[in-house]
Amino acid sequence: MHETPLEDMVYAVASWKGKLICSVGHNLRIYELGQKKLLKKAELKEINSPAINIQVNGDRIFCAEMADSIHVFKYKKKE
Repeated sequence: MHETPLEDMVYAVASWKGKLICSVGHNLRIYELGQKKLLKKAELKEINSPAINIQVNGDRIFCAEMADSIHVFKYKKKE
């Protein structure tokens, strides 16, 4: 069992390639499992409103927000 402190409420979660994608407030984050807690690997700051649903298909992340609509993100790893 892991405990990871967060500064805001978690609205939606999804698993992707052994990682966790979650909506924390107005941010979309990717976490990886560490030995004692989850490690933040990537973050998209300040989306318009909290994401209430996250679906994943391959490298594409579909994110439905409370106020606006649906956004499609593609994860590109830095080289």
